[in-house]
Amino acid sequence: MEQVLIITSSYDLPAAQELAPTLGEYRTYFFDPTLVDEIAKTSLKRPELLLWDDAPTYPELEHQAYVHVRQLEARIDTAMRPLLATYHPTLSLRGWQSLNLYYLMLGWQWYGGLWSSIAERLRDCHVHVLVCDNPANFYWPSFVPALLLIERLRTWNVPFSAVAYGERADESDVMMDLFGSVPEQYDVLTHLPTCFYDAPHFRAELAAAGSRIVNIEPKYWGMPMTPDLQVKMARLDHARLAHAGVPSLQEPGQQLLKLLHELLEPYIASSDYRARQAVHLAKLYQSQLASLFLLETYFGGMRPGRMLISDHDAGFHGPLLTYASRHRMPVYVLPHAKVSISSEFTFRNMTALTHVMQGRTVLDGNGRALRHMTLAYPEQLSLNTASAPLSRLGVLLSGLSLNGVPSTALRPYLDGLKEIEQWCRRHGVELAVRCRPGQSLFELITGSTDIARADLEAALRGSLGEFAQGVDVCLMYDAPTSAAIEFLRNGVPLLNPLPEALSTAEHLWSDAELIPRESLADTLRRLDAYVADTDLLDSFRRHQFARYAAGTAQARSLRSLL
Repeated sequence: MEQVLIITSSYDLPAAQELAPTLGEYRTYFFDPTLVDEIAKTSLKRPELLLWDDAPTYPELEHQAYVHVRQLEARIDTAMRPLLATYHPTLSLRGWQSLNLYYLMLGWQWYGGLWSSIAERLRDCHVHVLVCDNPANFYWPSFVPALLLIERLRTWNVPFSAVAYGERADESDVMMDLFGSVPEQYDVLTHLPTCFYDAPHFRAELAAAGSRIVNIEPKYWGMPMTPDLQVKMARLDHARLAHAGVPSLQEPGQQLLKLLHELLEPYIASSDYRARQAVHLAKLYQSQLASLFLLETYFGGMRPGRMLISDHDAGFHGPLLTYASRHRMPVYVLPHAKVSISSEFTFRNMTALTHVMQGRTVLDGNGRALRHMTLAYPEQLSLNTASAPLSRLGVLLSGLSLNGVPSTALRPYLDGLKEIEQWCRRHGVELAVRCRPGQSLFELITGSTDIARADLEAALRGSLGEFAQGVDVCLMYDAPTSAAIEFLRNGVPLLNPLPEALSTAEHLWSDAELIPRESLADTLRRLDAYVADTDLLDSFRRHQFARYAAGTAQARSLRSLL
């Protein structure tokens, strides 16, 4: 009987390499295209990338995941409202765990279908399953993919062995350390997880605003801040909460645990593992409720006048936005990477602050447009006034998957790159392809095209700015990326060809009127015209730059809002 080792994510690789020497002869199956280069560097035997050919598209996966999330949240909210009304008559948990539930539902859909698609491959095998021994939390690896596979292996009567690894510390009870009372009045409450790229600029703007800042440290992805007051984190402690005047959260915690265990039954069949996932989520809700009550007792009548948060919820957005809504506090939402996605919260007094390349309107949890302002960033604009023919075409690649769930089907993606390469050869245009750092795709691209690995490596060795200066036109291939800004601000013509349709979230990441978004076939026809008519290319270049410059000129500085 053939031995098969299953790899679902890069986190499996250390455990796989530890297990592999005990297996003798075996085959390695993996499913994430971004692992090809990484697995090639290991000693794992007979690795094979298996693709789910009739998989739903990423837009379909995204849509269905949100359908499940909203159904779950509606049931949680309906069940919990009578009890929570004893704390506050309008308290709602909608949106509080949307991001966690979204990634759980996305993975459940993808891996459930993926495992069913390879059933015949596994019929006469002994399957070795690596279980990342953690409940689902954000997009990090969890036990859910492995459990879904084990459920199916049992149904198919396929023999298997399971090895657990990588248990992380439990941080589900982390809350805001707001015991006591605020020492003085502050103007702005900030909470800015994941704003790494623009941290120096945001810190400078906050300082220039002259406002007194109290910053709530995030559970994850915190950026260095220099506020007037820094609020750290604490562990949930019921005795300490009671001493601080917070009502008991034991009953809502127990009710949430029972409810979540029931609601998760269609998604996690194992009662023991379902209990672990339910405990994790119930403790997250409980620590969020504790944080909400502490916000009230800590600030009392000395509430900050405004709130500034990032668009990436690291666990505290629920209590923060509920607090802001209750006290009609205006909230400004910063993008953690220049552009934002829509919010699952229904609070209306939010203003989305985004870069000029932002695409479609940012919506709230009810599907209504949020107030929006274009935010100024410290960018140097530069346009070379000399006209130049299209002699070197750049291709900018974005991420292809997140925790094993692909955002684009691999075959049309690679077929599109092959078409671009062939177009360049026909027209005598040099091609330069820059992979996303950390997702190189070298083996896949060189195996599907005549693009040399040395050229792919060379494109990554230099900076993004050097790459932008070295091409005459760039194709932002597939999903938009904020790396586009380097081209826009330097007057390098930028187009957005699509091998597949974008998801709702991806549509928000760039303005299709600023960066033309077309099928690959239409983009190549456009390039035909630019090769034939240099003046036409120059006209587009100047028009795109002028539109970008006009947008940046109208942008508001963060300091002016604070």
